[in-house]
Amino acid sequence: MKYCERVFRHVYIMPDGNVYLCSWNTKPVGNLLKQDLDEIWKSGAAEEIRDSIRDGSFRYCKKTGCPFCENNSLKEIEESSFREGVDGVLNQALDSPDEFNCAIDFTCNHSCPSCRSKIFVPDEQYRKNMNTIVDKLRPYLCKARFVAADGQGDCFASPFVMRFLENIKPQNPEFHMTLETNGVLFDEKHWNRIAHLGKYPLRIVVTPNSFERATYKYLSGGHDDLEKLLHNLSFIKGLREQGQINDFAVSIVVQDRNFRELPAFVQRCIDEFCVDSVSVKPIYKWFKLTERDYMSKDILNPLHPYFEEYQDVLEDPRLRHPKVFWWGAKNIHPAKIMYEEKAHQLFEVFSDWLELMLDDPGSIKRYLAEHQYQEVGIYGYGNTGKLLRKALKRQNHVIIDRRTLCLEEDVRTVCACEKQFPRMDLLIVTPFYEYDGIYENIRGKTDARIISLDAFIRECRPNSLSTRIKSQEENHEYGNKNESRDQISN
Repeated sequence: MKYCERVFRHVYIMPDGNVYLCSWNTKPVGNLLKQDLDEIWKSGAAEEIRDSIRDGSFRYCKKTGCPFCENNSLKEIEESSFREGVDGVLNQALDSPDEFNCAIDFTCNHSCPSCRSKIFVPDEQYRKNMNTIVDKLRPYLCKARFVAADGQGDCFASPFVMRFLENIKPQNPEFHMTLETNGVLFDEKHWNRIAHLGKYPLRIVVTPNSFERATYKYLSGGHDDLEKLLHNLSFIKGLREQGQINDFAVSIVVQDRNFRELPAFVQRCIDEFCVDSVSVKPIYKWFKLTERDYMSKDILNPLHPYFEEYQDVLEDPRLRHPKVFWWGAKNIHPAKIMYEEKAHQLFEVFSDWLELMLDDPGSIKRYLAEHQYQEVGIYGYGNTGKLLRKALKRQNHVIIDRRTLCLEEDVRTVCACEKQFPRMDLLIVTPFYEYDGIYENIRGKTDARIISLDAFIRECRPNSLSTRIKSQEENHEYGNKNESRDQISN
């Protein structure tokens, strides 16, 4: 039979005081702001959750989200062992929980769009509730076998989490701890406040979603502190080498904006920061993420425009490193029809492109000749990039993509992560709806004029096409006004 011991020894506490027996349970068993933990732990609601493990139904478990369910790695035991409680198998709850996942505070120094729209600012009642939760938990935490914090915000940004971390005095000889942070505040100053925890087995999980500045800034809600993060990752690496922490992990939530970076991200974590593991998670519909935003980010949806491209990324050999832990990021989600605006934009651009080809098949060739664009680069070699290569009908172009292993052998290719691109006159960005971020990442790598696909199509014959979409690089005055090799006058 399938078995999970969490509900017999574990509690997960939320900022609203709700208590779950596991972070992947769907039903709370009490509320710490209204009840004592002993009452909650021994309640009928808690026993109902445990019964779902005893009968093998797991009916209160989130099958999508739980790493054991996602990877089909729940323990298999003999029913007799479970019934009789032998070989360390629990079938009855401990007298009190000895594992605590304290996801108790929303306070964070970032405002990642996957979970919130702005920096969380607590009011007076919230602060009062936090102090109540911490005060009720503190006696239990000193006796705990395991403590984790903080999966809702950032433990170093939270004065409430820092208060119990500074004051925790473990008594259990098996005590060990996990701290989750975005890493920006895990510096020497903050570490000194909790350095006494280095005497115990300590796991640090850092959660950056990119090492590329534009992507990082977008996915952190506009916060441009990448250099500070990189410094702190090196600092944590040093703590790991000194034995002050026992496990150094990085966790990334893979989504529409960062999935192409995944192989290089994993390689840098392992080679530069010497992490013990890299967990790759898919985006889940959590916190305040709307259904529409979730669908635009969920690249495991087979109907997502990037689904096939992500499947190609997963073939990169760097992702087969034994330190990579797949937390459901390979599991295909149910197909859902997209209504994301990007799909509409893609349709409009391809309509313009088709109109151009039907009305004036030689327009692209003539345009390139008129502006003396000899070396043309294509940034992004998904389906759109391949079509563009055919439309250009030229042999002297360069393909720039993160997935160099997926490209044809007869194409001159450059990895997008290179510090400098080869000489080009024009570089066309095929993911035009992400132009701003891509432009910021690559403008220092080339002297070429950088232009998005939609602007390129319009400029090939601007008078005959309706201006359906305003090109994003118009905000940059054709992308790089001062650095451009060739400016076009209308």
